[in-house]
Amino acid sequence: MNHPDSPNPAPSDPSSPVNQPPQQPGAEAPQGQQPGHAPQPYGYDPVGGTHKRPGAAKSASVLGIVSGSLGIVSAVATCIVTANSQRGINELKGRIRPDLFEQVTNFLNGAYLVAAVTLIVAAILLVGGIQFLKGRGHSLLRAGAIAQIVVVVAELLLSLAASGALNTSTSPSALVRSAIGLGLAISILVNLSKPETKRWKDSVS
Repeated sequence: MNHPDSPNPAPSDPSSPVNQPPQQPGAEAPQGQQPGHAPQPYGYDPVGGTHKRPGAAKSASVLGIVSGSLGIVSAVATCIVTANSQRGINELKGRIRPDLFEQVTNFLNGAYLVAAVTLIVAAILLVGGIQFLKGRGHSLLRAGAIAQIVVVVAELLLSLAASGALNTSTSPSALVRSAIGLGLAISILVNLSKPETKRWKDSVS
């Protein structure tokens, strides 16, 4: 055993914390992060270098698919109802005023036009929603949502104009359909504009 004032003190244990070299500030990596790597942005999974799809991006895709599917159903239903109304008004031709017949016919033709545009927009939303599940089709889905707002507003104005011209009340189903269409389109745009959605889209594109 060596005394403190011995000329040859015994070597100390190299594993002792006293003998460890001082660490440089910031040399220790945070928990769960490899040394020398900067923190990864939100939505990045370091395991395998993959990018996880954020919830907002998934919501935008699902809403696009749902909105597109409902749009197709709505367009087909509008065509069926309009066709039945067309047959009914044709049977009344000659028994109602010619100006009234022409006015109703114009409204029915407008309904056909809106249904055709709705079908196109619905297809855009459906394809865009499916593509955006894989990180593609962001612009297509966004354009479809904007177009849906325009179509829904146009359809609502046509319905209100027809009700006013024919002195009838606006169909509650038309109001509900318009509210649902606007809500879905706005929700898609909100989710697409979120920062995590944009970062994920840029990282996988």
